[in-house]
Amino acid sequence: MNTIASLVAISPEKAETAIEDLSDLFRASLSDKNLNTLGNEIELTESYLNIELLRMGSRLKVLWNIDNSLNNIQIPALSLQPLVENAIYHGIEPLTEGGKIHISTLKEGKHLVISIKNPLGKLSRKLHQKGNQIAQNNIRQRMNLVYGNTAEFIINDTKETYTAVLKIPLN
Repeated sequence: MNTIASLVAISPEKAETAIEDLSDLFRASLSDKNLNTLGNEIELTESYLNIELLRMGSRLKVLWNIDNSLNNIQIPALSLQPLVENAIYHGIEPLTEGGKIHISTLKEGKHLVISIKNPLGKLSRKLHQKGNQIAQNNIRQRMNLVYGNTAEFIINDTKETYTAVLKIPLN
């Protein structure tokens, strides 16, 4: 909200766009939909990233590797955006120089694989260890409700990077 407020006087068009992006996020978080298309989840994440890019500027870079042929697949609502938010908060934000988030979707056998990867520095590792895992636990619960034990939520945590991977069965 502070970022939007600061833009009102100097760039009303950017402020208006940011308000629209924030509205998209609020609508999604208040929705009672259990499923959403991957394409809609990507759009929601883009709205979130637009706001973060206004706040962080050149410190935040995003590399998308999206297989658009998978965009109509239904996935649990709010599966992607919270993971990207965690990547920024725990990975990019603590780094003075910022960093790059890699977001990818691909088909691997009979699964949709969604991956979010971010760098970790010494400070981000300390913050990462203090995380409460709420977003990840919520996503695990939603995946379990929809897919039972046929889906996977995998964390690959190394000294340099943190990667969250969702493996969702294709029916």
